Amino acid sequence: MKKIFLIAEIGINHNGNLSLAKKLIDNAKTVGFDAVDNSDDLCVFQDFLKKYNKINHHLPKYFVHLRPTTPIRYASTLNKSIEFFSKNKKNYSSMRSIKEMPETSFKSLRILEKKLCSILKKDFDLDKYNNSSQLYTTTYDADGTIDIYKTKNILKGTLLGNKVLPFTVKDLFSNIDNLEQFEYVEYLIKKIKYKV
Repeated sequence: MKKIFLIAEIGINHNGNLSLAKKLIDNAKTVGFDAVDNSDDLCVFQDFLKKYNKINHHLPKYFVHLRPTTPIRYASTLNKSIEFFSKNKKNYSSMRSIKEMPETSFKSLRILEKKLCSILKKDFDLDKYNNSSQLYTTTYDADGTIDIYKTKNILKGTLLGNKVLPFTVKDLFSNIDNLEQFEYVEYLIKKIKYKV
């Protein structure tokens, strides 16, 4: 029997921190992985196209990207999103599923110079941003349910482009980027008896 070669996907979970990246690599090695991959999505699709083109010269026009970190999806949502993109594809470079944020990101803060600061600009006067949420524009998260890319754009070096069609999803939010989110999604799957 051939040995399986295990690759741990660390992506950008290191947030650009070299010591954290080394720790992730060491942890992957400790639990038995043979290699790690920190490629971004564009590199993955470009590599696939290069290899696929060698064996089949007919490239697909589009890619539907179902991220594994968003495990709860409904067929009806996927069908609606694909139909929505099909009707609008001429005017857009790609499509990305989004979910309305419960709190506008305009009220979000960051820590800069050990003080709270606006995320909009280097501004420490937070009274300017302490308004009712209704006074701000609604903001959205890319939720990972479905993204659709055009092959011609990937070949030109861009995944999403600058004319991204938004597809608003109202399903359960099930993105997993940490242990707490994993446990929440596990709870949701049990609660709604979702078949994975």
